[in-house]
Amino acid sequence: MPDCMACASGPSGIAGHENLFSETMGATRMHFRCRACKRLWVRHYRDGGDFLWRPSEGKLHDADTPGRVGTSPP
Repeated sequence: MPDCMACASGPSGIAGHENLFSETMGATRMHFRCRACKRLWVRHYRDGGDFLWRPSEGKLHDADTPGRVGTSPP
């Protein structure tokens, strides 16, 4: 599936863009999936409060997002 316009432009800031939702989270990064085009992104926290976005390799290997089926509470 081709990237939607928002993913083609690349996510930015803390939210990325309005169609991204979190898939998994870790201490310094989160995986997001686009509702429109299904593209996977990884957001890394950087010192100074900045966020670096990069395309995901398709492997979701962090802890599950709280509240998802199969996730145990902390």
